[in-house]
Amino acid sequence: MKQRVSSLVGAPVVAPSDEGYEDLRSIFNGRANGHPGAIVRCRNAADVAATIKAARELDIDIRIRAGGHNPAAQCLADDTLLIDLRDCASVEVDAENRTARVGGGAIWKQVDTATLTHGLAAPGGDCCVVGVAGYTLGGGHGLLSRAYGLGCDNLIAAEMVDAEGAIRQIDAECDPDLLWALRGGGGNFGVVTEMTLQLHPVPEAVYGG
Repeated sequence: MKQRVSSLVGAPVVAPSDEGYEDLRSIFNGRANGHPGAIVRCRNAADVAATIKAARELDIDIRIRAGGHNPAAQCLADDTLLIDLRDCASVEVDAENRTARVGGGAIWKQVDTATLTHGLAAPGGDCCVVGVAGYTLGGGHGLLSRAYGLGCDNLIAAEMVDAEGAIRQIDAECDPDLLWALRGGGGNFGVVTEMTLQLHPVPEAVYGG
């Protein structure tokens, strides 16, 4: 599978026989035992789009690994093509507008580290190793949710690659219905490669939680 996929995508492709495959395959649920036929280390939306188009051409089922924290281990299945988003984990904070652009492979520890420098945060997961994308797209209830709502309530824009391999920019003005669907509808509408989250002020000290 690696050779066929590599001929169609520019991102690094890792096969079961390659060094590092087991580390890339591992997720939070250590008992998960699916073995993808190849893992594509996507670095951006263009890599994801090329991978989806390759999978369609080669008739290979795909799975998506973002934070890898889902206990059901839905990202792992035998003989599939795994889109690994861990290299899409950048976090860019706009402190003036209180927003953060977060890569689809980021975890909450990376986001909190970047935002708390500015005294800001999004209603993220209680556990710092939870993936931002799965948490947000699935609803997301965290320590700040009682004050600022669910994670999905604070999703204001997204970059997504759809099933055709098209890159779509989604916000309240451009494709508002799809933005509505992404806010809690899960990861079934496409591969979200970047999210823009609303940030909120947080105190320097918290009495209890």
